[in-house]
Order: sequence, then structure tokens, then C-alpha cells
Amino acid sequence: MAILELLTKKNFVDHPPFYTVYDYWYNQVVDQLNEVQTAGYIPTTNRGDVPLVALPNQYYTFFDDFDRSIASAAVEACWTLVAVGTATALHIDGVGGILQLSGQATTDNSTELIYNQSESFRLVEGKELWYETRVRCPAADVTNLDLSIGLMVTEDISAVADNKPANGICFIKTDAGIGTIFLNSSDNNTDIVSAASMKTLVTNTWTRLGFHFDGGATGSGVITPYIDGVACATLNSITYATQAEMAPFFMVRNGDATTTQQLDIDYVHIVQER
Repeated sequence: MAILELLTKKNFVDHPPFYTVYDYWYNQVVDQLNEVQTAGYIPTTNRGDVPLVALPNQYYTFFDDFDRSIASAAVEACWTLVAVGTATALHIDGVGGILQLSGQATTDNSTELIYNQSESFRLVEGKELWYETRVRCPAADVTNLDLSIGLMVTEDISAVADNKPANGICFIKTDAGIGTIFLNSSDNNTDIVSAASMKTLVTNTWTRLGFHFDGGATGSGVITPYIDGVACATLNSITYATQAEMAPFFMVRNGDATTTQQLDIDYVHIVQER
């Protein structure tokens, strides 16, 4: 309580109006500290916001700013790369670190997939989970590309046409000539997909994709997707009986054999109750 120790009345002028101000702010600080102690994190007004600070004994936190090499030969490498065609995963110049995944321009379905080597997350009854990433599609054509971004029980989905892992939660976009994004939850290939598109991509524009799992039991869990911090229609009655531990992943696939389809990743941030 070092903060409270500094807020002693001896540091204020000995006059009733100043005591009133002191008492107000002292109570505000105490209320906030109590909420942090009770909730385990600095509270946010939007449940889609990833908690700013999570107590490590109560929450597991994963964050990658993509400012270090992810090449398989790198000492610190913690991502697995799967390429179809001459697809690449390269760091590009940008404040805070940016990883760029690129498909081969002249090869339809050329794919770059990366997934973390640690499967550290699992939907569990009574345990909330927050996910957020910031991405953009810098190529001129944002319609003729496939995307899949989120958490999955690790598998090679580079050759899967529908972009959906057998078990996982992911934002998806197909190369059907439109630039819209949906959220999908998969439980042993049983998919629950958002009823309506949540976002139409804009070339070279950053977008925050996030979701919050409420900790509901399998069959009644609720996942709320967030686009740029704004809640979209929920996915209800989520099942996850067959889902094992999941890892964060990103995938981009060329959809037209003409354009070099790309995905830029700024960061990924995940927090789950222990």
C-alpha cells in the first residue's frame, strides 16, 4: 500500500475544504485497489478489452509484439511456420514490430501459416478468456484472399479450403470475392459461425480483432466478438467438449493466383483465468 502511505493528511493543508478533497480521492484510490485485488486485474469498462494488468497467480497472459525473429533456426523461436508455394513470413519496418505473411502471387492457394509451439489455452467452465490481435491487409486486393486468425488445437490447415480448424476459435474470411470477416467456433468439426459479417476489410488499414469467452459450460458458453473494440452479435450455446489446449495462429492464403496476398500482424494478446 505504498500509494496510500503517500496520501496522508499531513501532506495536505490543515483546512476543512482540503480534507474534503483528500477524503474523496483517498476513497477513490481505495476502491480501485480493492477492485484490483478482488478481480485480479485493472478493470476495464468494456468486457472485450483485454485486462491491462493481470495478476500472474490468477491469470495466464500471452503477448507477442513480433519484434524478434520467428525463423525456425532462431534461438528464441516459438512459432512453427508452414508454407505452401514460396510463401514467406518476414519482419518489416514498423513501430512496435510487424510480421508480414505473404502468399505467392502466381500460385492459387499458396499459403503461409504460423502457429505457436505452446498450446497454452483451453475453454474451461468458469474461466474467462480474452483474445485480441491487430492486423491489416496491405495488398491492393483484399477480396481474393483467405484468412484464418485465432486459437486452435494445432493442425496443418494450410490445405484446408474452408479455413476452419477442427477445434478452435477463429476469425475467418474466404476468397469468395468479398472482403468480409466472420467468427467461427469449432468443436470436433461442428462449427458455429457468426450469423452476419462483422467487418469489411479496407486495404492497408489496421483492424483490431478480439473476442471474450464468458466461462460458460460447454453447450451454453457465450463468445462475444469485438471489432475495433465494438461488440458484435454473440455466438451462443458454444460447445467445446472435444477441444484440447489451443495455440494462437495466423494464416493467409492466395485466392486468385494473381495478387501477392499479405497479412501484417502487429501483436497478439491473450489472457485467461487460471
